[in-house]
Amino acid sequence: EHTITGTERMQNRPIAILVDALRYLGADIQYEKKEGYPPLHIVGKPLEGGHLEVVGNISSQYISALLMIGPILKNGLELKLTGEIASRPYIDLTLWTMQNFGASAEWTDVDTITVKPQPYSCVADYTIENDWSASSYWYEMMALNGNPDSEVRLEGLFDSSKQGDSVVKYIFSLLGVKSEFENRDVLSPVKLK
Repeated sequence: EHTITGTERMQNRPIAILVDALRYLGADIQYEKKEGYPPLHIVGKPLEGGHLEVVGNISSQYISALLMIGPILKNGLELKLTGEIASRPYIDLTLWTMQNFGASAEWTDVDTITVKPQPYSCVADYTIENDWSASSYWYEMMALNGNPDSEVRLEGLFDSSKQGDSVVKYIFSLLGVKSEFENRDVLSPVKLK
């Protein structure tokens, strides 16, 4: 048995959608104070898994959480997203990362993802790419900078990134900001000019 809590701010963030989904999959989770919000009391046990439907416009963090437990569910997970799918690039990034660790997780229809039950495999070395959305501020600064000789060097970004926000390099190229990667398809420094 465990209690998951958080800062006062975290205890004011609604989490009912995720808790309801986990309960549907067999989790024993109770709210300790306010219904729909942390802290949570969890009694650990194996979960069955199976078919689950959630609205597609919820936080991709909830969708990613459900997908990432899929391989350890007894029956795997078939996750159907109803309505508009708001965060497909982040969902795709989660699936790609899971596949890098041996999971069989993929879109099997335009609104359905299937995750087969199987353990994750261990990877000896795995480099985590930096956040492209955080790089956007540096791109903005370079676009607003009047000095053509200015350069900024950003570490840890892929030229062919799976992150949806990597589009900033193209958007800011229209504003005159050039991105130079030292190596293509390798985690490498980026020079902004």
